Amino acid sequence: MNKVAQTLSAMCLLFFANQAHGQWAPTGGPESASVGELVVSGDAVFARTGEGVYRLTNDGASWTAVDNGLTDLQIYALAAHGDTIFAGTEDMNGVGQIYRSTNNGASWTVVNNGLIDRRIHALAARGDTIFAGAVDKNGVGQVYRSTNNGSSWTEVNSGLPNMIVFYAFALSGRAIFAGTLEDGVYRSVNSGVSWTAVNSGLTDHEIVSFAVNNDTIFAGAASGVYRSTNNGALWTAVNNGLTDKLVTALAVSGNNIFAGSKSCVYLSTNNGASWTAVNTGLPNADSNAVMTITALAVCGGSLYVGVGGNGVWRRPLSEMLTASPALPPNHPKRPFQNKILLSASGNAPSGVNVRYSVASHGFVRLALYAVSGKQEALYNQGEQAPGEYSLKLERGAIPAGLYVYRFQAGNFRESDLVRIMN
Repeated sequence: MNKVAQTLSAMCLLFFANQAHGQWAPTGGPESASVGELVVSGDAVFARTGEGVYRLTNDGASWTAVDNGLTDLQIYALAAHGDTIFAGTEDMNGVGQIYRSTNNGASWTVVNNGLIDRRIHALAARGDTIFAGAVDKNGVGQVYRSTNNGSSWTEVNSGLPNMIVFYAFALSGRAIFAGTLEDGVYRSVNSGVSWTAVNSGLTDHEIVSFAVNNDTIFAGAASGVYRSTNNGALWTAVNNGLTDKLVTALAVSGNNIFAGSKSCVYLSTNNGASWTAVNTGLPNADSNAVMTITALAVCGGSLYVGVGGNGVWRRPLSEMLTASPALPPNHPKRPFQNKILLSASGNAPSGVNVRYSVASHGFVRLALYAVSGKQEALYNQGEQAPGEYSLKLERGAIPAGLYVYRFQAGNFRESDLVRIMN
């Protein structure tokens, strides 16, 4: 009789190499390229630069240029959803394109139907719906939306001013937020059909980065970090401990928020109420030399930091985070957490039973991959409300062997090994 057993490995798939305790470690690149953004797709970390797109190898030892099909190497925007990656460009003539890769960056295809002579400055992806912040040759900004994974694009600009420049997008539940150069934050709650300015409480309207932690939205600006707990209706400055308030990047890991500034990496473990510097050991961090944090990303138990022209550095989260007392599982004030639990027994010979919970309304995906990276099965993909769920990973025609499951709930991602046996 067939029996499915699981091996929940203690190894994080993206926890690369041994690192000295309490120190940042270089990742070996990308060489000679200034990193503008870091994006996580599955178990891979991608960097956008002015010289193309780079991917960090699985052993974490080096970066590889993944430019096959990219005719424009000035990459101004990068976004990933599931196994699909989008890159927005601008060439020397001020004209850009959108490229799509469905094979981990191995090759790229232009997906510009509906976009003509546009520079692409910001991208966001949720399922098959993609948003692009673009600017034409006259400096007029527009938002374009694709509902078919980039195959075609339509303008969705109702409520936006003409001369608008986009820096960043954020997705929170059913809402999308747009951060701009001079016009603050705009929000759409109907997939971009119409937009409304949501700037109450913002004293700085240059918004360069976002991060979403459950129902809380953080915005990075030249004057620090702003937080909204009511879907953007009101923003509050949360800068206690930030000695450098020019915030260029934000990232979330569980309930912990990281902020990158011109000279420092900061950590908040209390939803932005206070911040502590965690940048000791980064290049120039202990001197008077200039250091600029250009990008942040969390993947596989580590924080990755783009440091100006000094490449990407990483540090294990466990060195920076301390566990806080947890409420009992049935405590009435305990919120749902993003988590997944797999179980198998003789009563489930044809598959693995899965229970998972979702902390806030958002996109949820669960898929099974061969160790080579090929997707073998997609068990769940779509929007889900906060709560607890269960399903069964049916074996079907999948042969015995070692596989990787990948679970995503909003910004939360988890990967681990599953062994299917005869």
